[in-house]
Amino acid sequence: MTIASVAALARAFALAPLAAFTVVMATPAAAETPLYENWNPAACSGTDRSRFEVGVPIRVERIEVWYNWKAGERSVAFRLEKDGTTIVQGTMARGSCDPYQSAWCVATWAPGVDFDTGIYTVVLARPAVCVNGGSNGGFIRVWGAPH
Repeated sequence: MTIASVAALARAFALAPLAAFTVVMATPAAAETPLYENWNPAACSGTDRSRFEVGVPIRVERIEVWYNWKAGERSVAFRLEKDGTTIVQGTMARGSCDPYQSAWCVATWAPGVDFDTGIYTVVLARPAVCVNGGSNGGFIRVWGAPH
């Protein structure tokens, strides 16, 4: 939108003079924004599952869990359940790691798909997802955009 078109809008709608208001240009939302996260800095034990609830339809670009990898392990099998029913099976890839504890790294899956409302559970092949009393399930981050 140009300054001339803003001025034309101001005249058309009898708005205040151009100098009296600030124009904020809308920019498209980032493709990936944090939608859910339950990570915290407290010590943890292991579980094989992480869950999150979707209250409104969303586009999920990336899911990460905080995973304790075995030496040489680069991927881990998982399944995704919606309301208790398996909807997809796949592999999560090893991502960025803790600089001081190199076995702790994210396990990442990038589906790029729409999720309807419901309760989703990521179940991994072994119980190595960080969990503690403050997390309400295994550590998980969901990135994407609301519809």
